[in-house]
This record gives sequence, structure tokens and C-alpha cells, in this order.
Amino acid sequence: MKEINLLPPSILNSKKRRKKVVFCFLVILFVAVILVEGYYFVLEKVKYVNSKVQQVEAQLNEHEILLQKKGFSREEAQQVVKQLNIYNELVNQKIFLSEVFTEIENIIPKGIQLRDVSFYNDKKIVLKGFALSNIMIAQFIAGLENSPLFKDVNLSFINTQNQLENKILYFQIVCSINNGGKK
Repeated sequence: MKEINLLPPSILNSKKRRKKVVFCFLVILFVAVILVEGYYFVLEKVKYVNSKVQQVEAQLNEHEILLQKKGFSREEAQQVVKQLNIYNELVNQKIFLSEVFTEIENIIPKGIQLRDVSFYNDKKIVLKGFALSNIMIAQFIAGLENSPLFKDVNLSFINTQNQLENKILYFQIVCSINNGGKK
């Protein structure tokens, strides 16, 4: 059987329109609530980040004042902060410095003396030292290249100086730490 509706079409259409209007209103209300909630969520996060930035800036100012009291210049203080940041990044990247130093100790030939070891943010390590012959430096470089802890081993320079009757070679080697310093 077919259903018969005795209401005029204008009333039927107005009921459908009312349903559509109510539905659109509810959708708009829902979207508005989501937008307001999102705004307040982002606002809270921004406040949190700003408070953390202020805390860090306050600590930085405290440290700068302490460094100046100890006789450090602003440049020296910035260098200390830079080194501290490098150290923190190495810790965060879990670079095992003890493994790196142990490996260098096992690789380095007798007769080579390291006088400076520097670490940089991009997992680079700079080794400066002196040796009595090019062969020792070549052996050291070969040992670094064959080690699983190091990659991209490059000799930056060798300078020769005569001291008494001996020729001393000053060198710099730059390489990258591989796999966080873990074998």
C-alpha cells in the first residue's frame, strides 16, 4: 500500500528545511566548539613554552653573571655555553665517549701524542697531535678508518717543525663518530 500524506507540499518542505537548518546549526556549533577548544589548547601550549623560555633565559643570565664574576669575558662565556650544548647533545644522542676514547687508545701507535680532542654537534671529532714520522700518522689514520666507531676519516694538515735534531710533525685529523660510539 502506498502512503498518502494530506499535508500540503509547502508544509512538508518547511519541515525538511527546518531539519536541515537545525542540522547545519548543530554542525556549525560543533565546529565552533572544536575551534575554541583548539585555540585554548594552543594558547596554553604557547604559555607553557614561553614560561620555559623565560626560565632558560633566567638561568642563562644567572650563569652569565657568575661567569663574569669569575673573570670570564662574554666571548669565553659563550664558548663555555657552546661546549656545554655540544656535551648535552652528545649525551642526548647517546654518544659513548668512553668507547670512543678506549678505541682511540687501542688504535693510536706508540710515538703519537694527542694534544687536543674536540667534539662538534654534527658528530665530528677533531684529533690534533704530533708524531715523529708520516708512517705513524698513516697507521693512525688506517686504524681509525678500519674501526667500526669512525667514518669519513680525513687528514686536515701536517706541519713540520725541527726541534733540536728531531723533526716533529703536527697534524689534525677530522672524522665522524659512527653509530653513536657503540661497537
